[in-house]
Amino acid sequence: FARIAHKGDLACYEIISDAIPPIETVARASVLFTVGVNYDEFATDRWKVIGHMPLEAHLNKPQKFYRRDVITGAIDIYFEGKFMPVTNEDISKLEVLAAWSAENVEARLRKHFAQR
Repeated sequence: FARIAHKGDLACYEIISDAIPPIETVARASVLFTVGVNYDEFATDRWKVIGHMPLEAHLNKPQKFYRRDVITGAIDIYFEGKFMPVTNEDISKLEVLAAWSAENVEARLRKHFAQR
């Protein structure tokens, strides 16, 4: 289960169920990760909308992401439309800057819930 968070990021939850729980139950669960998703993924019927509710403060704020240059290995931080150098920030707690596909999000969730 997931919710659309700040500016279209996708917050995926630590909840799995055979039945569709109330959205309040989903919202109370822990967030596993928040990633950027290809906008086109929201225009398909692949993911079912089960409800709407206002975002909690932690989901309604911009997220920091990191990127690594594939040639030089240099890392920087992306935040609110700008790139900044990495200082003492622990990037292990950040997601990589990417536009995830539905298939990649679902594969990551399957691996998590299979405890791999």
